[in-house]
Amino acid sequence: METCKPIQALMASGEIASRQERSGRCMVIVVPEPRRLSIINSVPKNVLLPNVG
Repeated sequence: METCKPIQALMASGEIASRQERSGRCMVIVVPEPRRLSIINSVPKNVLLPNVG
């Protein structure tokens, strides 16, 4: 089992998804943060979030 590393990705809805490890399980938390849109907008969305589950 690989270690769950904290990540931040831009969702299609313009929200930020933070992946964190809690109680030994990977959880993806999506919170609205439009201020980072201009920063992460240049990165392809399909490579930010790996397959979860």
